Amino acid sequence: MTTTEPPALDQRGVALVELAIVVPLLVMLAVASLEVGLAWVARNATGNAARAGGMAAVSHLMERDVDVRIVEAVVDDVEQRGDGTVERIIVYRGHPARSGPPLRCLRLRPSEASGIAGVCNVYGPDAISTVRAGGSFVTDPTCENALDGHWCPSERRRTSDEILGIHVEVGHESTLGILPVFDEMTLTATASVSGSSFGYLVEEEDD
Repeated sequence: MTTTEPPALDQRGVALVELAIVVPLLVMLAVASLEVGLAWVARNATGNAARAGGMAAVSHLMERDVDVRIVEAVVDDVEQRGDGTVERIIVYRGHPARSGPPLRCLRLRPSEASGIAGVCNVYGPDAISTVRAGGSFVTDPTCENALDGHWCPSERRRTSDEILGIHVEVGHESTLGILPVFDEMTLTATASVSGSSFGYLVEEEDD
């Protein structure tokens, strides 16, 4: 009994078909891995911006315009890294049993309200643009009718049990624009400043 080997041309055709199927899948996998990696880098950069705001809070804690310095530090850090656009910053009174800002502060839209009395100040595009242009939203020594008046800096206790939290939201666009899930993301990070006998501690929190 004799067997007939398939023509070499047919074998090459099968190989080309397999290659045409496998190569696009490998390319998509590589692109997806790169996109995820870039998003992870951007997320870490957002955390760095929150910590920069925390360091500014420590440096200017006793000053009336401490919130301005926080916003300024966050915006500068994000713009220097080129990792997105700051959309919102919340400066809030922290709590040992809670990570991140209170939900009622997160639910506020900057265009509707700028904070909750004794709890938080919410800074949106207008306040951020003012600081980016080198201005300040502190117009007088008191907090009356001021953007930072809901949780007034001059009324904060600044004691060892006082926790100042900084929540940062950064809009990030996909670098490659291949995967729709990464087209437009809002990355968040939170840092807290707490007092101790050794000074002030700045640490990033899990959102």
